[in-house]
Amino acid sequence: MEKYLVSMGEKISESRFELSKRMSKMLNLEYQRSGIDSIIEEESLELRASLIKLIGEMLQTNDPGIEEQIINWSTDTARKAIDVSIPLEKATKAVPIYRKVIWDAIKEEAVKNSYPLEAVFDFNCVIDPLLDRIVYAFSHVYIEDFKETINTAKQELDELSIPVVPLTKDIAVLPVVGTIDTHRARLMNDRVLKRCTELKLSNLIIDLSGVHIIDTLVAHHLFNVIKALSLLGIRTIISGLRPELAQTIVSLGIDFSEISTFASLRQALNTMDINY
Repeated sequence: MEKYLVSMGEKISESRFELSKRMSKMLNLEYQRSGIDSIIEEESLELRASLIKLIGEMLQTNDPGIEEQIINWSTDTARKAIDVSIPLEKATKAVPIYRKVIWDAIKEEAVKNSYPLEAVFDFNCVIDPLLDRIVYAFSHVYIEDFKETINTAKQELDELSIPVVPLTKDIAVLPVVGTIDTHRARLMNDRVLKRCTELKLSNLIIDLSGVHIIDTLVAHHLFNVIKALSLLGIRTIISGLRPELAQTIVSLGIDFSEISTFASLRQALNTMDINY
């Protein structure tokens, strides 16, 4: 059956521009329905033809090197789609069109030349898994881009969630809002020390007014931050320590007795002759 694979592969490669034009008509209609106006809609005939040619060559030789070229084509095209903000479900609409155009061409050629049924099965064993690999490669690029976007957003959010805000030349406040998990507590330990050193602070007010829950591990992290600041010559004051938080800290056996605490940020500022 190898001769049929070679013959069909040659035919598909030779017809690549004709098949690419068929694709253009079908894709333009599909993109109009989907509201896509982007680089994929405007993708050149040459780009589509190059993939069709590679698929034809794969039928002829089943060479892993050609499959690698097809995967590279897929990843490059996926990155172009990402660059113009096309969602994955719309970007992959082209794959079923490739499948239909190629199989229509196979059907025409097989009927015209009376190919045996076994040859058609052989075509299927090459083409359909290959198109599935294209979808996988496309999806993989999108997933990696999504992970990178999420990680970048998380890093930016982490930066914003631990702001050391200068009030005077040597006094700053760290407003803590929301849940303090282990990850955030560790970030606080690293970034607060660095920022306080950069600002050459003498006093730091840690305001816990926006914190509702604190557990043993987080309380220990907070205590360690205060101890580290003390070693740097920076006095720490805690404000916004609500009764339930205070009870939790006491029940955890953590000694905050040597640390100045206030019910509100205003009270803490007043003791430092800062009036707001």
